[in-house]
Amino acid sequence: MAKVSPIQNNFNGGEISPLLYGRPDIDRYKTGLQTCLNFIPLVQGPVERRPGTVHIVEVKTSSTATRVVRFEFSTTQAYIIEFGNLYCRFIKDNAQIVSGTPVELVTTYATADLFDLKFTQSADILYVTHPTYPPRKITRTSDTAWSITDITFIDGPYLNTNVETTTLGLSGTTGSVTVTASAVTGINDDTGFQSTDVGRLIRWQDPANNWTYLTVTAYTSTTVVTATIDGPDASASTATANWRLGVWSATTGYPATVTFHQNRLGFAGPTDNPQRVDLSRTGDFENFAPTDADATVADDHAVTNTLSADTVNAIRWMADDEKGLLIGTVGGEWLLRATDAGALVTPSNVQSKRSTAYGSANIMPIRAGRALLFTQRAKRKVRELAYLFEDDGFRAPDTTLVAEHVTRTGIVEMAYQAEPQSVVWMVLTDGTLLSMTYDRDQKVIGWARHVLGGTSDAGTTQAKAESVAVIPNSDGTADEVYVVVQRYIDGSSVRYIEYVKPFWETTNDQEDAFFVDSGLTLDTPLTISGATQADPCVITATGHGFSDGAEVRITDVEGMTELNKIAYFIGEAQTNDFELFSNTKQNTTISAITKANPCNVTAADHGLSTGDEIGFFNVGGMVELEANGYTATKVDDDNFTIGVDSSAYTTFTSGGDIRHAINSTSFTAYVSGGEARERTTSISGLSHLEGETVSVLAEGSTHPDKTVASGAITLNRSASKVHVGLAYTSDIQTLRPDAGAADGTAQGKLNRIHRVIMRVLNTLGGLIGPDEDNLDTISFREGGDAMDTAVPLFDGDVEIEWDGEYSSDNHIFYRQNQPLPTTIEALMPQMTTQDR
Repeated sequence: MAKVSPIQNNFNGGEISPLLYGRPDIDRYKTGLQTCLNFIPLVQGPVERRPGTVHIVEVKTSSTATRVVRFEFSTTQAYIIEFGNLYCRFIKDNAQIVSGTPVELVTTYATADLFDLKFTQSADILYVTHPTYPPRKITRTSDTAWSITDITFIDGPYLNTNVETTTLGLSGTTGSVTVTASAVTGINDDTGFQSTDVGRLIRWQDPANNWTYLTVTAYTSTTVVTATIDGPDASASTATANWRLGVWSATTGYPATVTFHQNRLGFAGPTDNPQRVDLSRTGDFENFAPTDADATVADDHAVTNTLSADTVNAIRWMADDEKGLLIGTVGGEWLLRATDAGALVTPSNVQSKRSTAYGSANIMPIRAGRALLFTQRAKRKVRELAYLFEDDGFRAPDTTLVAEHVTRTGIVEMAYQAEPQSVVWMVLTDGTLLSMTYDRDQKVIGWARHVLGGTSDAGTTQAKAESVAVIPNSDGTADEVYVVVQRYIDGSSVRYIEYVKPFWETTNDQEDAFFVDSGLTLDTPLTISGATQADPCVITATGHGFSDGAEVRITDVEGMTELNKIAYFIGEAQTNDFELFSNTKQNTTISAITKANPCNVTAADHGLSTGDEIGFFNVGGMVELEANGYTATKVDDDNFTIGVDSSAYTTFTSGGDIRHAINSTSFTAYVSGGEARERTTSISGLSHLEGETVSVLAEGSTHPDKTVASGAITLNRSASKVHVGLAYTSDIQTLRPDAGAADGTAQGKLNRIHRVIMRVLNTLGGLIGPDEDNLDTISFREGGDAMDTAVPLFDGDVEIEWDGEYSSDNHIFYRQNQPLPTTIEALMPQMTTQDR
């Protein structure tokens, strides 16, 4: 029987598949977990609790699916576009953009279209494609000025030049003309013009052998349409067989995807030509002219290529890469590039070759470092498409191989968060939010499941993530994850846009810990500009608006740090300053106050000394004394005077508290800054969680749960910074240990854990045990911790006595269900293994 103390100090393998539970020989077993729920494996090795989500706004139409899409002009000017049924709205800096009412665009995209939309962006223009609608662009002029328009393409792209005897003649050489075909042969599969050809381009060669182009504006018959000459005027209107029809139209379908490549705008995958790629003229993104008017072809003219495959492989996506244009199709992944290695693509120098044959889902891939991550056709695998020098080609290993179970229901959408951790976020069809910690250079792939707090129906069905997008935060220091969440609130199904709070940093203040979902924060700080070294201490805060008797909490003062994170009562409040009094009252009750000169106060065993600076609060009757400062004089055990003539004051009736003024004469000198926040027990603005039981963190301390009524809750104790939202549970469970055996593996042998040491960082609270049904609370409070302040976050080793049993299926299970952070760096069980 061997005693052993193994360590697991790396969890970046994340949750692994049950198919690997018998593979303790592989590296992923050593860094993996059996359960990783609402935790995120970090590239460095620890596992950190997922931050909570902040409620931004309910979508316009909560009854239907909604999508969020990134719009990034720069790292400091980034937006989220809310795409819903026939509209889109906009979010910036974690708030909906309004100009009297929410800024909104009317679109033609119905709910069923939303997740088939594809996007690419250039500066203030977002190009949008869908196979049923003409390509469009959304343009930003300012935060409140947006537009959406069909793209007016210049001279293309076109199908091949007509090879039939059918001629097209024009009724004129400029402006609006009638186009007459000699037959229907060669037009729309020999059916002739269709009413759906309105808006379609026609390229037509005049008798001088110069090309012009027209846009169809009206349909008359299968051989006659009206069109406008948009290109050069024709030399004559004589009928000719040299013509080409536009590739895109309501008849033939529109591009399914779009991207930029080598300073060209590319479209691909229209319904009737699903394997075709069209690239614009260089630097002229809406110009697809295949030649000059005289038929001269230059290197910067539009490029056309059709993938040559044995079967029809509809193009699902395109992505720019330094090696060429990567193309995902139903049947495989292709590379379009110049025939000459290292050259730019031109009309005469273009080829496409299949790289891999896995097949792609109709989901936009994401770029992560130098690799492209795409979803395989069945929507259950995420593959890493990356160039390998030794192969001079691309490989696409399966990142879900070690965790195939997590994507079983199917992937809907992906987004990439580069800062501060490299994480790929995904939404599944069942509403689960997935994360994959990803660092190709460090060979890190760590999967985790995230179930958002709350429900999506009247029962217990989890709240459902529906769409995900990532943009940089307002100062460009980190990326923010936005999610559309379907919830069930106050008897109704709703959809909210929420964003995931940033990862917890060691420099964060404990009071800023935000670990609730669909939450909001009460935090209304006022800036302090001065603090006196005096008795009483006087705080300067211009236009503070605080009233006498208010309780405030001061933080972040530089210099006079003795004031920080302490609550005070306000007295002698003026427009721009106030005095500080202790928020702890003397342990006595005022029983009488005389109307006399000097005023005499009776309060048994008041405990004051001559010269004490004090204030009166909650005095009944003699309101003139309320929240004013006085000096105690002529003191005995039960009485004292305050050196003021109260003979003209109103009559004292009952009660009143005595509080010491704050004497800051011995404090260090004030330097700068600081914030004052008023404490309250009433938290409003929670109508989006009406009727829900919510979790509360008040000034860094947990608080009993409350139920939202009329959009508000009442706290048991006053607080100045409060986070309120739906609770969620975060679990990790280790795999079976493989340690302590003297004759080979410890798998299948009886072992017993009798102690566990857990190394943590910035952690407080939690439960631990062998499984989720047998958990004990971890205590972090020490004997010297003040009972009226938050227990500080803990860094270091926590030793836990373990009343374990002999079993061949031992695990360590940790759960955090309080609104507090947790980072686990290592788990070190002390255990005994039986050889048999």
